[in-house]
Amino acid sequence: MSSSQAQTPLAADTAQFSTTDVMRFSGATFRRLDHWCRIGALVPTVNARGSGSRRRYTAHEARCAWVIRVAQDLADATSRGGRSITMVADAVRHLDPWGGTLVIGSGAPLVVEHALALLDALAELGPAAVVIDLDACPNPLAQEAAA
Repeated sequence: MSSSQAQTPLAADTAQFSTTDVMRFSGATFRRLDHWCRIGALVPTVNARGSGSRRRYTAHEARCAWVIRVAQDLADATSRGGRSITMVADAVRHLDPWGGTLVIGSGAPLVVEHALALLDALAELGPAAVVIDLDACPNPLAQEAAA
């Protein structure tokens, strides 16, 4: 199993979400989700291939889709499209527990958990840094229970 095909930390979750569920949760289109799966940025628990097959995602993978979508939208809005979506996905794929702040600069994205570490990262990267508060990511399990 390659590193891009590795199980996520929360792969033992019993709840699984369809592509439609993840589209609604993350705000990504079907085409974007499909692209991320094909390039290995988003690896669903059930990575079905072929006509009529269906991918299934854990809550952790749905949250990763949300972060990837936010990062891509920010990159598109700021005309800084050079960031690798796979690098962003790798930074959050193995988070357990979920939380902290994702800082994206010219190098590999960093996940920082404390305000001082965030200030250090911002001082190093300067105004070109993109910051995503991972604690702002909604929980798909809570949304499922509310529905």
